[in-house]
Amino acid sequence: MKKVLYILGLLEDRDVDWMISVGTKVVLRPGQKLVEEGVQAAAVSIIVQGSMDIVVGGRPLANVGSGEIVGEISLLDSRPPSATVLATSPTQVLSISIHDMKSRLASDPGFAGRFYHALAVFLAQRLRRNNLQLLVGNSKEIVMDRDSLDEMDEIDPDVLEQITLAGNRFQMIMAKLNGA
Repeated sequence: MKKVLYILGLLEDRDVDWMISVGTKVVLRPGQKLVEEGVQAAAVSIIVQGSMDIVVGGRPLANVGSGEIVGEISLLDSRPPSATVLATSPTQVLSISIHDMKSRLASDPGFAGRFYHALAVFLAQRLRRNNLQLLVGNSKEIVMDRDSLDEMDEIDPDVLEQITLAGNRFQMIMAKLNGA
């Protein structure tokens, strides 16, 4: 959940309203693919409920859940995804077409600035965590406990003030997808 809070906390209500209005509710059963490795992505998706495995070359690398975003890398670099994303439980996502996202980013500089800033913070946090996991996983000399890895997931104090807004925005998305 923390990851979507980075993004929603840096956006404005009107940005989230737009995402909800153009987004599509997608419901997946366990085993269904949302994204397929090597096949051009059609959307950026926010996982609203459920969990999904990130699989590369047939090998599961991570499990993501409510509040995670997938498809963001293909939005940025226009290349096919480097991973498959499979539902591991009944899952519901809000998918926004890459075409709609690119159009909005091109036509609304304010949205583009907020969105790219939020995505940069999100991706920087992910990269730091992955780097630490690689270091810990590849060196027997480095001893770190789970708490040290979890510290990498801590939200920057500058972003904390936006958490309440972000939580409310995520609730708006959930309500819209559930017909409220």
